[in-house]
Amino acid sequence: MKKVNLLLPLFSALCLVVLSISAEQATIGAEKCARICHKIQYDSWLKTRHAAVSPKVDCESCHGKGSDYARLHIMTDPDAAKAAGLVAKPAKASCTEKCHTTGFKEEMIKAVHEHKK
Repeated sequence: MKKVNLLLPLFSALCLVVLSISAEQATIGAEKCARICHKIQYDSWLKTRHAAVSPKVDCESCHGKGSDYARLHIMTDPDAAKAAGLVAKPAKASCTEKCHTTGFKEEMIKAVHEHKK
């Protein structure tokens, strides 16, 4: 019985650690976004300063971590993708909060990458 009493808190702590690790969102990388279906956006992004800086300001920097919404059955349903964390149209605040603290212009958001026509 004493062994069970000692092991139970350890097991509980281990479960909490595993759950917290699996709950973290992970990035999938701009290259995978391009392979999935965003080649036009990716190719035009490669020509921007965002692609050249270190660390890169890539798709997930503006649109959220892709691990939760990148699966095809989610990405093809806009409501499901947004519910899973996709930021479809990033707001000015997401740009000015970290990087563009001065000199930001609204048209900069539209010029980040090309869009499908």
